[in-house]
Amino acid sequence: MVFNAQEVKAKDYLESKLEEAYETCCKDMKPNKGGFALQRLGKGADDGMTHRFIWYWEIGEDLWEGTDVGDKAPLWFSQTENYVEEYGESIHGQGTKRDKKEPTRDYKWDHIWDMKASDPNQFKIAHDKIVKKFKKQFEGRWAAFGTYDINHPNGATHWVGVSGER
Repeated sequence: MVFNAQEVKAKDYLESKLEEAYETCCKDMKPNKGGFALQRLGKGADDGMTHRFIWYWEIGEDLWEGTDVGDKAPLWFSQTENYVEEYGESIHGQGTKRDKKEPTRDYKWDHIWDMKASDPNQFKIAHDKIVKKFKKQFEGRWAAFGTYDINHPNGATHWVGVSGER
């Protein structure tokens, strides 16, 4: 799985409008072997960015094949321009480990942590052990980790994610 992410700073009091804009123009689009996510950054965004748009898809696939993205994209961008104060960093990477399950209704929020891995192979081994050991606690959630390949937020080389509650 590969991804592109664009950080943005939402205009004050218009944060919820970003997601509404996507729902208005794109809810009927069915991405090919991937998807779109809007992530609230919350704490840890030193540069004032509040959200991250994320597009992810299977490597070698066309995310928008068979959709009317050519018609929908201009509407999406014109709507979001009304709610975005500033564009921040754009990052690209890949998921090197992710289970295939979809989160349950209770765990729809994605929590992502950026990190610097001094030994990525050792980290993968440790990650797999933790997920296996706490299998019961991870039930109904997805867990993943991956690399940042272009741009590295706060110098991070890798990310770790898990679905959870708000």
